[in-house]
Amino acid sequence: MQALRTHLVILLTLCSGLSTLAQGAKPAGNIPSLHLGGTLTLSVQHGTIAADLLVSHVPTLADGRIWLHTGLNVESFRDSTGQHVFEYTRRFAPDTTEEAWQYQRIDERGRSLPWPRTLRVRYTGGYPVQADSSQSPRRDDYKGRLAFNGQTVRGTEQTAWYPVLYDRSHDQQLNAYTYDIQVTCADCQTLYLTGSAPVPGPQQRLVSQVPVPLVLFAGNYATQRLGADWLLNSHLTPGQAATFEGFVASIRTYYEHQLGIPYRQALTFLHATPVSKRNGWLFVTFPTVASVGWQQDFSSLFRGETLADSTLLPFLCHEFGHYYFGALVQPNAELRWFFSEGATEYVGLKAVQHRLSAKLYRKKLADYRRNLLQTGDLPGLSAVKQADEISGMYRYVIAPLQLLALERQIGEKQTWRWLRTVVQSPVPHTDYAFLLRSLRQSGLSEAAVTAWVTRYTSGGPAMKQALLEVATP
Repeated sequence: MQALRTHLVILLTLCSGLSTLAQGAKPAGNIPSLHLGGTLTLSVQHGTIAADLLVSHVPTLADGRIWLHTGLNVESFRDSTGQHVFEYTRRFAPDTTEEAWQYQRIDERGRSLPWPRTLRVRYTGGYPVQADSSQSPRRDDYKGRLAFNGQTVRGTEQTAWYPVLYDRSHDQQLNAYTYDIQVTCADCQTLYLTGSAPVPGPQQRLVSQVPVPLVLFAGNYATQRLGADWLLNSHLTPGQAATFEGFVASIRTYYEHQLGIPYRQALTFLHATPVSKRNGWLFVTFPTVASVGWQQDFSSLFRGETLADSTLLPFLCHEFGHYYFGALVQPNAELRWFFSEGATEYVGLKAVQHRLSAKLYRKKLADYRRNLLQTGDLPGLSAVKQADEISGMYRYVIAPLQLLALERQIGEKQTWRWLRTVVQSPVPHTDYAFLLRSLRQSGLSEAAVTAWVTRYTSGGPAMKQALLEVATP
């Protein structure tokens, strides 16, 4: 467990590259959700993937791209009948994704065209199978990797193992799909896609009528039911299972009560081993909460029948909060990470304070303070022009302290009212103007907004000193 704790401390400043959030768009009005149909064939022992997918309800995007992982070889993009082949060009644009090629439809003169409402895409890929991670050339693994370890395959929406639409004009990923896919894996005991329950292999039809970003986890592992939730590739005793269910329910009900918004989501807890020499981290793609690492399955939370890992439990509080900031509202634009990670870290901090212990809460504040003391100049929120200017340190230390400062200025009840305003905003463009507007819409006076912005978000040494005072336990 000591190695795990070390990696989780490191996670605080590295999470920007490891736990990016799904940016699936909400359909407006009665517009149908994106839908995937077709077949998917896998082999965990040979590291292969082959897909023949029909993508339906594609919106008309003037500058629309399709993302597919760089290790996948596209056979063709065709119309729904399979008769007409579309011309395309591909490019690598790491400013928006470092994992995928971006495919753009073109005409015979090379001019950009929107993708049709329905299209068929066929592709294959072959990947290294890292059965012995001690021999791996990699020292890290992360959410964006399509990972084969000889026992399982793991892929996420960040991996773009399935077609992810990207609206470049609005910097928005469209990665949430309903689906009806026939999955075949001859060497798999269990098959799982986000949005459906895990099912026995080697072949099953997996269906979701709710649009979700897709996590793929197939291979040789056992499953366990935890009330309405699922546990994959871990095992808890009956007593541990009851305790863990109680912990999850406690955090859910706390968020529901504070925000006044029901937590309408059963969860799947997934454990996977990395394809690297050493790694340990958490990520969430709702409703999947994943723990990746050696000796890091969910039984490691326990000492006997008691929840005992005080390091990992606060991280789970954070991940559960992504239901609101990531699933219900999908932040974007310049302050994407302030809202998606900073706000989630704040609500997770409050859950630690009110549902775990005052001691753990003070420890979190001390960790914030220690990390803040090691940082240099801090940019003001109004000066942020690109989402990635908000670094990992900003997302997981500075932003939650800024929101804790807001709480101490206006009160905890009013802070939660503002957070509810953010979550209930219809498809917001989460830039600096939205931040100010949402504060006012939640009932804050202009004087209160100005006071908080001036003291705690304007950047420089003065802001750092003010936040150090907030972080003093």
